[in-house]
Amino acid sequence: MSDITLNHIHYNQLNSMSWCASAEIIPPSEPTLWPHVTDTLKPYRPLSSCHPPSKLNTLSWQYYHYESSLPLTPARASDRHLQQRIGVRLLLDALLKKLGITDPLDDSAYPYRLVNSGYYICFSHSGHSKLSNALAEHTPYDKVAVALSYSRSIGIDIEVQDISWKLVQRYYHPTEVTILSSLDEKQRQVVSKLLWQIKECFIKINQDTLAAGLGVPYLELLDELIAIQATNPLPHISFMKSHSDYQIVLLSPQKMVAVL
Repeated sequence: MSDITLNHIHYNQLNSMSWCASAEIIPPSEPTLWPHVTDTLKPYRPLSSCHPPSKLNTLSWQYYHYESSLPLTPARASDRHLQQRIGVRLLLDALLKKLGITDPLDDSAYPYRLVNSGYYICFSHSGHSKLSNALAEHTPYDKVAVALSYSRSIGIDIEVQDISWKLVQRYYHPTEVTILSSLDEKQRQVVSKLLWQIKECFIKINQDTLAAGLGVPYLELLDELIAIQATNPLPHISFMKSHSDYQIVLLSPQKMVAVL
């Protein structure tokens, strides 16, 4: 796992007291029997006295990435969670370096804080349902995010997948479900996901259970979320109205929401 690296790191200063960063995880390469073979193999040209070259020369020998068809087993899921755990800490190191901060993390209790300064730290990670998909060239890698606040607890959530309507119906407040049901499918998908991310942020700030936090109604935010999603394209960064003395920030290119 020490070979994990980060790619496409983005830094955002949210206000004078807080920062966030996001990146994608590049997992370590799987060992192979021929680690130096990375290109398509060329057709073999035998001696004409041994075999008819006209037949064998038409064969195309290619390197096969055997992992792409493997399912996400419990062992592989554990590896993936470890990659995400390492990834968020690598990203925190990068953010602290950018800010010129040298201070170890105390992750023994929530909320996480830096040992000497007491600055507040929050992590998030997201990925596709199959680890093998994350390794395909056309599919995004797992993503990680970190937020830092100088003054108080902060929440951040990054989501690369849509939130299923069944989960929304199961966990959201009934009035929220009624309002979301009135939207067309595309609107409902966008607003449901943004609302999920806001709820996740407040869950991290308030240390609620997932079920309890998702059930909290945020009815006063729904109209604003519906208006924001109607903007095409979505703004790179949107500052929503304050909620319970917290500022909500949407960062659409990084698929992130922060509450600070």
